[in-house]
Amino acid sequence: MTTITSRPRSKGFDQTIQLILAVLAGVALGAVSLVLSPLWTMVGIAGIVIVLVAIKWPELSILAVIAALCTILPDEQMPVINLGPGRLYVTEPIVLGLYAVVVVRWLVDRSFRLVRTPLDLPLILFYIWAIGSTIIAIVNKTVEPAAYIPEIRVVSYYLLFFLMTNLIREKGQLETLIKGFFFLATVVAAAMIYQYTLGTSVAFLSGRVEVLETAGTVSRDVTRITDTSGEGIITLAFILKSVLLMTKSIKVKRIPSLVQWALFGVAMVMSFNRTHWAVSAMIILATVLIVRGEMRQRLLKWILIFVYLLPLAAIPLMVMPNTKAGKLASATIARVDTLVSPESYEAGSTTSTIRWRDFEYQYGFQQIQKNPVLGLGLGAEYRPMVFGIDDEYFDGRGYTHNAHLWLAVKTGLAGFLLFMWLMVLAIVRGLDRWRKVKDEHLRSIVLGITLSFAGFILVGILHPIYMTLYWTPLLGMMFGVNEVVYRIEELA
Repeated sequence: MTTITSRPRSKGFDQTIQLILAVLAGVALGAVSLVLSPLWTMVGIAGIVIVLVAIKWPELSILAVIAALCTILPDEQMPVINLGPGRLYVTEPIVLGLYAVVVVRWLVDRSFRLVRTPLDLPLILFYIWAIGSTIIAIVNKTVEPAAYIPEIRVVSYYLLFFLMTNLIREKGQLETLIKGFFFLATVVAAAMIYQYTLGTSVAFLSGRVEVLETAGTVSRDVTRITDTSGEGIITLAFILKSVLLMTKSIKVKRIPSLVQWALFGVAMVMSFNRTHWAVSAMIILATVLIVRGEMRQRLLKWILIFVYLLPLAAIPLMVMPNTKAGKLASATIARVDTLVSPESYEAGSTTSTIRWRDFEYQYGFQQIQKNPVLGLGLGAEYRPMVFGIDDEYFDGRGYTHNAHLWLAVKTGLAGFLLFMWLMVLAIVRGLDRWRKVKDEHLRSIVLGITLSFAGFILVGILHPIYMTLYWTPLLGMMFGVNEVVYRIEELA
């Protein structure tokens, strides 16, 4: 599909439209304050600020969405705007404001053209199909608003992709976005490390802050921090930073990036999420295999440095095994061991969390057979209550750990295949284009994102990342990052 780009915005046009908006905003705010409560007046002021920021710096608005949804703020504490029976998260006016900017600029700026990419069609079709199957379920009264609204929200954040492709048009904007992404990930990593030092007695992060248990063995002095809002950004940041470091030359100025990478790595370890460890290792291995020439030479140098430094780093842990760091290292090794243990994959295992989920497949496949095309609709329950699994604190009748199964059950095989079309197309385009990117930094980013998408297809077997609120905004943004790079580098 041909990509249509626009001519650069004129400075005069931006200043004129900002002045007009400021005057209109002042008049509107004065009128609104006469008839609305102070709360809604403040909401109006915030909306005006969002619009002005979106016009001038849309990349900051996108980062604001990521910061709210994918860092340390728990879903249940998200600021909301009540609208009758429903409610909007504070991030949704930002997204709507950004879409309003796209529409207004398309209508009034003759130099502005909507950007088209090959990913548009599968994403639009998937979204329409998911919403359509849900509307049918609503009409048939098989889903409740309390269930389908959150899942509609989850898939709607994939639409950040179109904001990326239409509002991020300059290299400087893209670089700001990438730097902001790594900054947010650093904040999350620091918060996780601080949480680990506090232990389980004081839990200020969302998700599960608990004593680690591995294969039935409880490690009382080791804290596991998992299922947090920042889980996705830490995993993705670690992968991207790994690829960036491995494919760049060794220089003193890389030391801050190396420290940042180490922070991401430590935070990932503290999650004790074996699936994310495994996919990160696979992506690093894939990078080793895929790079050629000068990039491979750089990679070999980094590997040699790591091989020399790792034993040195291990010495204090061996000498002081009873320290927090020593116990963390020992627990990590024990956790990794379960990844390669055959017992973890045997049917009937009482300690394997992988085989513990077999009941989800049994009920899920039954529903796919009954509703193969449309699925049950977003928010639908696919199984009955299961003794020992569901209780007053957790109702998992609409939840499954397998992202692929979730899509197939809720949106049918048609919806699942549309989403896989999107994923595979993004991977194919990345593998075809990453070597052609002239900018060294962006070339590594494209490779890291592309390999991440491939890895996430595997991760999706054990974690519902395609249908998790702190993952889908990241995926939508990263789909867009690669397409923006292709356009900037004239590879679209």
